[in-house]
Amino acid sequence: MVKRELIPANQSSAGHIECSACDMYPLCRPFRINNIDYDLVRQVVRRRIPVKRGTTLFLRGDQAPSFYAICAGSFKEVISNKDEEAEPRIIGFVLPGELSGLDSYASGIRHFNLQALEPSAVCELCFESLANLKTGVPGVQQSLISMLTDEVVRNQNFQLMFMGRQRASERLATFLINLAHRYSTTNGVLATQFKLTMNRSDIGDYLSLATETVSRVFVQFQENGWITIAGKQISINQREALLELSAP
Repeated sequence: MVKRELIPANQSSAGHIECSACDMYPLCRPFRINNIDYDLVRQVVRRRIPVKRGTTLFLRGDQAPSFYAICAGSFKEVISNKDEEAEPRIIGFVLPGELSGLDSYASGIRHFNLQALEPSAVCELCFESLANLKTGVPGVQQSLISMLTDEVVRNQNFQLMFMGRQRASERLATFLINLAHRYSTTNGVLATQFKLTMNRSDIGDYLSLATETVSRVFVQFQENGWITIAGKQISINQREALLELSAP
C-alpha cells in the first residue's frame, strides 16, 4: 500500500533552503508592474508542506494538477510497471531547490512515482493557478518557459552523464560528482560534504549496478582515501580522482 499522508507542520524537518536558491523562485519572486512589486504567485503556492519519510506524493498515471519544489529533504522518482512481476525502476533523485512533476504540465498525467527518502518539505503550485497568472502577470509566461527548459536540460544531462561509462567505478564517481555539483554553493564551488540520503540498493538501481557492487566500490574509494563515509554523511577528500574517473 502506498502511503500518501502528510505530517503535522511541527514535525517537519529542519534545513529548509532559502527561496532564492530554489528552482521555483523565478515564479515565486515578486513581479514588478508599473513600478510596484506584486507578490501574486506566493498567494497561490502552498508553502513548506511537511512530508514523512516513505510517503509517495503521487503515482504514475495519476492526474497532475500541480508540481512541487523540494525545500527540504530529498525524493526518488520511480517508474512502476503495469506488469506486477516487473520491478520498479528508479529514474532520478530530487534534491533541495529542485523541481518534480513539471513534466506533466502538457499531458496532465504523472509519468512516475515520487517518494520521500527522508522527512522532507515541499512547496506546491497548481497548474490551473499558474495558467490564470500567465494572462495577468507579465513575466510569468517567460519564467515558466525558462523553468521548463531548465528541467529538460537537467534531465538530459543526467542521461548523458553515464553514456559510455561501463565500469562500476566510473558510474559511481560520476554519480558522486553530480551530487557534489547539485549541492554546490551559489558561487559554483563543488560541495565536499553532503548527506547521502539514498541507500546502496537505490543507488545500484539508478546506476544499473548490483547492490553488492556499489558497496564494494564505496569501500574501494574509501581505501584509496578519495572519500570518507560516516553514517549517511559523505566527504569528498580527493575531488580530482573522482573527476578523472567521471571524465568523458
